[in-house]
Amino acid sequence: MATQSPFITHRAKVLGHYSTAYWLRDVVMALHSGGTHPVGLSRLTTTDEAHFTAFKQMVDHYRRVGENDPALHALVSDIEARCEEERSAQERSNRLYAWNAEARGHLSTLGRPSDVVDDRYDWFEHRFDVGRTPVEAVTEFAALE
Repeated sequence: MATQSPFITHRAKVLGHYSTAYWLRDVVMALHSGGTHPVGLSRLTTTDEAHFTAFKQMVDHYRRVGENDPALHALVSDIEARCEEERSAQERSNRLYAWNAEARGHLSTLGRPSDVVDDRYDWFEHRFDVGRTPVEAVTEFAALE
């Protein structure tokens, strides 16, 4: 009787949103492409039993099967997609942070309280999302008052 691949069994752990899941993703990527994705194993001393079991099963399975498990390749694709989504979200967050800082600065030069950017965060974020410059957004906001 064939057993299910541990790359399927432990998929939810690997794709979780917590620090041990990030480490397990690093492990999977190291199995797939260790030269470009090294992983630190010192984390093993603080890994709980469930995640250590997942680690052992995936490493043991890889030792026996190598790259010949389609579930490994599918999980690597999912990890790469997740990483790209996280990179894109972080880049957007950084751009929005800088945009908000510029909007606050422009409000200050107009003698208006800069904390309005935080108080009306959704309004200003929408202007960012539709491509307004901070100056355009502040000018539009000032005209509403």
